[in-house]
Amino acid sequence: MAKYDGSVIGVGEFLMYMKVTLLLLWLKVFLFLPGWPQVGHSQRLGPPEVGNTHWQRHEASRWFSYKLYFGGQRHVVHIKVKKNFLSKNLPVFTYTDKGVLLEDQPFVQDDCYYRGWWTHKYFLEVGVVVDHSLYLYHKSNDTLVQKEVFLVLNGVSDLMKALDLEVLFKGMEIWTKESLIAVENIASALGNFCKWKQKGFQKRVPHDVAHIFLKKNYGIILGLGYVGTVCLLPYSCGVETLPTDNTFLSSYIVTHEMGHNLGMAHDDPKICKCGAAKCILFPYVASTTKFSNCSFGYYWNLGKRRHCLFTSPGPQALLRETRCGNSVLEEGEECDCGSLQTCQSDPCCQLNCTLTVGISCAFGLCCLNCLFRPSGTICRKVENECDLPEWCNGTSHQCPEDVYLQDGTSCTGGGYCYEKRCNDRNEQCREIFGKEAKDANVSCYRAMNTRGDRFGNCGITATSYVKCSMSDSLCGRIQCENVKEIPLMKDHTTLHWTKFNNDTCWGTDYHLGIRTPDIGDVKDGTKCGPTDVCIQRRCVSFSTVPRSCSPQLCSLRGVCNNRQHCHFNSEWDPPNCQKKGRGGSVDSGPPPAPKTEEKVAKRSLLPHLPIPILFPLLCLLLFLLFFMIPKKNDKAEEPVPPKN
Repeated sequence: MAKYDGSVIGVGEFLMYMKVTLLLLWLKVFLFLPGWPQVGHSQRLGPPEVGNTHWQRHEASRWFSYKLYFGGQRHVVHIKVKKNFLSKNLPVFTYTDKGVLLEDQPFVQDDCYYRGWWTHKYFLEVGVVVDHSLYLYHKSNDTLVQKEVFLVLNGVSDLMKALDLEVLFKGMEIWTKESLIAVENIASALGNFCKWKQKGFQKRVPHDVAHIFLKKNYGIILGLGYVGTVCLLPYSCGVETLPTDNTFLSSYIVTHEMGHNLGMAHDDPKICKCGAAKCILFPYVASTTKFSNCSFGYYWNLGKRRHCLFTSPGPQALLRETRCGNSVLEEGEECDCGSLQTCQSDPCCQLNCTLTVGISCAFGLCCLNCLFRPSGTICRKVENECDLPEWCNGTSHQCPEDVYLQDGTSCTGGGYCYEKRCNDRNEQCREIFGKEAKDANVSCYRAMNTRGDRFGNCGITATSYVKCSMSDSLCGRIQCENVKEIPLMKDHTTLHWTKFNNDTCWGTDYHLGIRTPDIGDVKDGTKCGPTDVCIQRRCVSFSTVPRSCSPQLCSLRGVCNNRQHCHFNSEWDPPNCQKKGRGGSVDSGPPPAPKTEEKVAKRSLLPHLPIPILFPLLCLLLFLLFFMIPKKNDKAEEPVPPKN
């Protein structure tokens, strides 16, 4: 046992039965599916076939099916590739013969892409140190060491998936010259490693947990890890010895010890169940891939108190494979038509990710049939009353960036445009609860949003809900009334119905851990007083909304866009509206030229009519002329004599 901050920290150890244990792991290497092949003897009689499934049409870049033929049978393996596994620019630290620390960022074959957003998802950032003993086992070959670490952590990532925990590998250090701590005893190795990593490793490789991999014989003990210490940097560590080349065994050992870091104690077989004979936190090695109900309980109890697990790595922190043929336009490519099959049907782009000779473009809103659309062609129509149109300029395949009305511009219902939305409480209620719903009485806002719970608040911190002050209560969660229908909501969404005096209040919840957009928060830009609007859950004066453009600056002939530039109607030219023109703004692209006068259009219509239409018209005209012109009589009419 070890002491930390006056509380007792348990040390979990992982044991093995000397007589049999290693053979229990039968080669369940299957679903780790690494980027490098397994070490071992195998024979494959033919290349695997890539199969198509009915769902591949929708998510072809995420799912694959492989048909493998061996043992006289066909086997189909379905694979959903990952994203959140390897850190971008993953550092590997080594030492020279003179003990100088070197940093390298090696090329890593990446077959791991993002699985999708998950409710209550946690993220575990892992740093790894490779002891000198394991480095020597791989014949002092950095590449082989890196390969094993990637394989092992890939397996850990798969085993942790059941916890809805995403494992992100942040970096590793290889002790290429010598072991930098004493590792003869596993218990002292754990303590020594935890002290050592605080001296610089946790700055070089920021992490939630750090583990050291060794190649030592510690008898029946395969690993040690402090219990419940994830995010507590002085003790968020573990040590594992990797006894064989069996990747599954190594991943299993590391998962077991990281489970201790995540708060899991050893399973009691009498009360801890997982649907198998033994579970991952069983004290001895077991051939299983499942966590027990006890492990889940320990994990969830600790997870909600360890805020580092809530932090999602941004897309810029993740490794992305860059290559021609992945249907993604990347740096150095003019286009990317994808596979050989798709490129054969693409007349604009070639297999080497360059444009076909004589072609202007291969994609984009302003590209049609491999050519730029003419100047003035609309490429992005107006979405709502707070939006503005954009047009092609005739020299680029890209549509100009989306522009819209300046924040604070008045819109329907007495509201204001903000971030391209006309924010109106009645409209928001209708979007959630149907066309009959409307904004509730102010008493609902005051009663609900000052509670500071998931049904009424002015925001969420890492651990709690923020109560609204009375002055900000209209900027918390939307409250509605006159609800005639219960809408179909997404998972993990709860509706509430409350009555205060004679006022009925309807709303939705939003709680910690949800990653989906919140439909029930009062949107920024919504009115909360005669001259006030909601900004970041606070009711502030309208004058605080930054605006450097005004209708007067646009000579009252246009409106201001979100870039603080004037957007004019079709009679005036930007930027200052001083001369007649087409309209638009410096950001929108050139609008189409004004239409020609109607009389010119009529006069020029006939020459452009097709022959099949022109000939019948001429015949009809001659026919009418023939019968409508009065004919002369053969004899002149005799004059009528005057009456007497």
